[in-house]
Amino acid sequence: MNYWKNDPSLSLLAQHGRPIAYRRGQLLYDIDTLATHLFLITDGSFEICVPYEGTLGTILDMAAPGTLAGETEYLLQSTSGVRHSTIARAREPSTAIAIPFSVVGKIAAKEPSLLTKIAAQNAIRQQTYIKQVQAASTLGVKARVEEKLRYLSTLENAMTHPQGIQVRYTRMDIARMVGASRETVGRILKELVAQGEIYTDGKTLVLFEHGCCLPAENVMANPLESAA
Repeated sequence: MNYWKNDPSLSLLAQHGRPIAYRRGQLLYDIDTLATHLFLITDGSFEICVPYEGTLGTILDMAAPGTLAGETEYLLQSTSGVRHSTIARAREPSTAIAIPFSVVGKIAAKEPSLLTKIAAQNAIRQQTYIKQVQAASTLGVKARVEEKLRYLSTLENAMTHPQGIQVRYTRMDIARMVGASRETVGRILKELVAQGEIYTDGKTLVLFEHGCCLPAENVMANPLESAA
């Protein structure tokens, strides 16, 4: 379900933008390029990452349907412009609505709740970045994997399953999120399967209800709803 369609400010934002389809691997925006648009993700998902020594980079967050991308740059914009500090790359065939910053400003002037929504999205994403850094310095790899699976289960592109929550991420995706090798993550996932916490089949992971990889209150919702 597209929760964002029930949000007046996001629906208004969508009406003033241009939907763009992206192929898997195509960039929504690149690092150090001039930021000119705010993006509302409506289908698929994008990884927000920073490049590292010629690799695909470390994944900082996932932008699922109903979330924004480029919100930090919008809040930081000035007359001299601001450049993107991250890369946003489509993980699958995806769609995002692009709204010029100038148009966003005009909408926000008429609908103040939109600015609150943008600021809330930015705060949520920055908090995610901070937690990831803290986890890398204080938690073991297995604990980081479990924490990341719990977070991914709360995104809107997670799906309900008779036994819990289903998400679709590869071992490499998770490895890039937690700062570990693909082999290490694969071993940890096998351990979680053996412990009856999850089930895996290719890209599909089912996080079993009442397992350590699901939040205590497993309710999927748009992370921006709390800012409504």
